[in-house]
Amino acid sequence: MPVNDPALPAEERRWEHLELLSSALIPAAPAVVVLDDLHWADAMALWVLEHLPRALGDAPVALVVTSREREPGMPGLDSVRRVSRLVQLGGLDVEAVRQLAAAQATSPVDAVELQARTGGNPLFVRELLRAPDGGEVIGEVLDRALGRFDAGTRELLAAAALAGAGTPLAVLAAATSRTTKEAADRLAPAALEGVLDEVARTGVRFHHALLADAALRLVDARSLHARLAAVWEAAGGLDGRASAAEHRLRASVGPSEVADAVAAASKIAAELVAEEQPARAAGLLRDARDAAVECVDRPDLRASVALDLAKVVRRLGDLESALEHYQEAAKLARDSSELVLRARTEVGAHLWANAFVPDPARLRRLEAVLADLPADELRLRAQVLGRLAVVGGADLDDVDRARVWAAEAVEVARRVGDPVLVAQALLNRTMSPASRAELDARLVVADEVVGLAERAGRSDLAYYGHQRRFCHHLNHGDVGEPRAGARRAAGGAAALTGLAPSRPGPAHDPARPRRQPAGGNGIDERGRADRHRAHRAARPAQLRTPPPAHAARALRRGRPPGGGALPDRRAHDRRRALPTPPGAEGLRRAAAGRRAAGAGRAAAVRRATRADPAVDVG
Repeated sequence: MPVNDPALPAEERRWEHLELLSSALIPAAPAVVVLDDLHWADAMALWVLEHLPRALGDAPVALVVTSREREPGMPGLDSVRRVSRLVQLGGLDVEAVRQLAAAQATSPVDAVELQARTGGNPLFVRELLRAPDGGEVIGEVLDRALGRFDAGTRELLAAAALAGAGTPLAVLAAATSRTTKEAADRLAPAALEGVLDEVARTGVRFHHALLADAALRLVDARSLHARLAAVWEAAGGLDGRASAAEHRLRASVGPSEVADAVAAASKIAAELVAEEQPARAAGLLRDARDAAVECVDRPDLRASVALDLAKVVRRLGDLESALEHYQEAAKLARDSSELVLRARTEVGAHLWANAFVPDPARLRRLEAVLADLPADELRLRAQVLGRLAVVGGADLDDVDRARVWAAEAVEVARRVGDPVLVAQALLNRTMSPASRAELDARLVVADEVVGLAERAGRSDLAYYGHQRRFCHHLNHGDVGEPRAGARRAAGGAAALTGLAPSRPGPAHDPARPRRQPAGGNGIDERGRADRHRAHRAARPAQLRTPPPAHAARALRRGRPPGGGALPDRRAHDRRRALPTPPGAEGLRRAAAGRRAAGAGRAAAVRRATRADPAVDVG
């Protein structure tokens, strides 16, 4: 701002600044003046701003001034606050971030994650939308924010970022060779400057994730991971050993050291699963899987970790990810000399099996595994035989062999004596019955599956046993019995959910069955989709059989499972006996069509339900 006499003392020049500014604004009123970044203002600018409201008098001029709450070397703003109304601005909320992203992003953005990562800072949001790695702008801003602290505080910030928000302050202190009080005192400036939202005995929480990322760049991460691992190992207990394993995976250098860390992490993950902590076990195994990539010459180890991860992820209900990990494990173990590992990975890799599309390559792999399997591995043998029964039954040339495999699977499962394994083997007998006796035997099998499921407390297996029974009666064209059977299926499966299935969760809700894997816990959904496509031209859409719980509701309303109306022979007879009103030729033809559809229902349902893919032990 120009002045008449720069040689005047600052105390006098500031009055001249004030006079020039007010004399320019009053004639321009009404006006709004916006001043940004007041935290970089000098003392004279703050004095002028403090006295400007009085100099403007009653002139309709609004001053909007923005300032960071904390900034290195920032002047005191108390004098300005006395003549202002303070409005505290927080970060953008999720909806505001979503709107900002919609205006800038060229692809879909997770607004929730973006808001959490940036704390809603508009500058950071824009920069991450422009460059997902944050680019130089964010790095410069955050490095400047952390650079104001001394080396001890920066080391503790890096330790907190590496260890995570739930790490006790005592662990961070020990890893940096300090007492808990010294660590709290060192972190106090970071909390005062807004880098940290919380410093407590239970942990340290950054204001947003980008600050934690910036803190990680302050130290040698491997060295700090090793120190954190040592502290957690000294703490002991399963939680301490699991945390130590996580850090040891990141601190290890070289294939041999990494292999030892991966093997240790796998053992601890098994303990976590046994203690009903599958989610944490999955996280630890993911870290182990990523670290094991360095062990190029240890495919057995990598296959074992991928297999363990697949099992845990499957337990959590993520069947798609489980299948990916199973297939990865099978590829790694295919040339392995560990025969049991090969068999386990191949069984998992066939978590989905299409019972209607031949797959010779898959069949050959399973046969090779079965031939090499040790004789004492009865449980695994029953599982491999069950997979062979499903995969082989898809090929007309292998149906006879599939029958033999299915029968042997049941026999071996009975020798093991596990009711779940027996139920799985029984449900793996997917071949179409070749005689009336075999058709009737399916009802006996369905009843046995339900009984075995009740003994094991497995509502999912009971559900599919009831479904088999329901389809059996539909195949016989018995409409009354399926109505009662569907009610029993829905009610029985609902009651069994109270028996605490071995893997609880929404995947076991009998009213909303999960996607069914062959060798999973029910019918192969992919096989069901292929079956529907294959029979779409041969049967009307209303004959597609829904899950029994849905069928029960439909039947109670007097409708068949897929829609329409239940065939009622007496109603048809009554319609034939009534005199036909004039002009009702169309109605008569429609009634004839409904009778024809009813007569074809049993045959169509037999085609739709001729084979049910496998149910797995789980």
